[in-house]
Amino acid sequence: MTDYVLVVGGSGGIGTVLCHELAVTGFLPIASYRNNREAAAAATKDNDGFALHLDLTDANSIASAAGEIAEKSSLAGVILAASTGISLQRLSQVEPNTLREHLEVQVVGQHQLLSHLIRSSFRRAKSGTVIGLLSGAMGLESGEATNSMGPYVVAKYGLLGLLRATAADYPWLNVGSIPLGFTDTPLLRETFDERFLASATHAGQINSPEDAAITVVRMFQDIHGT
Repeated sequence: MTDYVLVVGGSGGIGTVLCHELAVTGFLPIASYRNNREAAAAATKDNDGFALHLDLTDANSIASAAGEIAEKSSLAGVILAASTGISLQRLSQVEPNTLREHLEVQVVGQHQLLSHLIRSSFRRAKSGTVIGLLSGAMGLESGEATNSMGPYVVAKYGLLGLLRATAADYPWLNVGSIPLGFTDTPLLRETFDERFLASATHAGQINSPEDAAITVVRMFQDIHGT
């Protein structure tokens, strides 16, 4: 198999492991990065994938990245694993710019990216797989979102809406989403204090990046048909 899979956020804590797991299953990962080129390059150096600069807040960067993918590779799919910082604030305390920043990455930027990829890569073969990483903080199963995570939760619901609209407009795409619980990444450790992390770890509420990545890649394989 020589198909590539773009991992948006491929330099992050889950993204780098996703690149490894994709390679294990025979895909070639494209690890996108905004600032941390070294981590993205490390995630692909042993598997014939490549690192790709992608800034979801910059329309020119998005267009350039999609163009480079179309020139270099046969794209099987994309995993939307971009991460945004988590502001632990009650909703009434959140500044408008904070919410805009989350929406710009999770919704606006990823909408532009998907639009480019559909036109330049997926439409040629009338096939492709799109997976969006959601969050257990959204409360999709319980009906109760995690408190004090308003911008993050709102933006993830925006991503869910984007995925559903994509599936409706392009039925020949395989579109799915998966909510991940707390995962042991630098972002998690930067957000929560040590007492909470110790308690959650003891209660088995924090996943390893490896377990999260394996779950995502299995879903990708299932809906991609491999």
